[in-house]
Amino acid sequence: MAALDSFVLTTELDAVNVMLHTIGEQPVSVLAESGLTDVAIAKTILAEQNRRIQAKGWDFNTDLDYALALDSDNKAPVPTNALRIDTTRQDYVQRAGFLWDRRNNTFVLADGSVHCDIVRYLPFTDIPESARYYIALKAARVFQRKVQGDDAVEVFTEKDEFEAKTDFEDADQSSSDANMLQDPELNAMTRAGRAPWHPWF
Repeated sequence: MAALDSFVLTTELDAVNVMLHTIGEQPVSVLAESGLTDVAIAKTILAEQNRRIQAKGWDFNTDLDYALALDSDNKAPVPTNALRIDTTRQDYVQRAGFLWDRRNNTFVLADGSVHCDIVRYLPFTDIPESARYYIALKAARVFQRKVQGDDAVEVFTEKDEFEAKTDFEDADQSSSDANMLQDPELNAMTRAGRAPWHPWF
């Protein structure tokens, strides 16, 4: 029981220390203003990979058929954490922070609300453990290649990354299947032979 009580999810600090380990550097105890160039580079690469991988769209960071309200000017502001957005009932696209009606060439929309599928950027600590671990190993390989460029080490980290990616994709697919079974609308779409929109397909 004690082991379970002490279990913690992967943090950004853990991820950076995994990255430092690939180049033989000692772990750090804090990230804020460490003064170490390698730590600063690792933090940047971790943030880049987190954003890049989340942008592909997964079950954990995708809102389906989300009702996006219009502002007082009848414009639809795109959420600041939206990595991708796709309207499900109208032909709108993202432009300059708002949805753009490309049929009528205007930001002013006639609808009271707009329904969208939104892929959102979430902080590292808000995503599932399998995603955190995969992102950490992906970032570690990129970091090692940029800082050190040792082919032998990269082969090792690439194998670990592939296994973490497989585990993550399996976990996300399982979550997607479970959510589909719990959602009557998605179930009805599946029975009718219409697959629900998934941004990663």
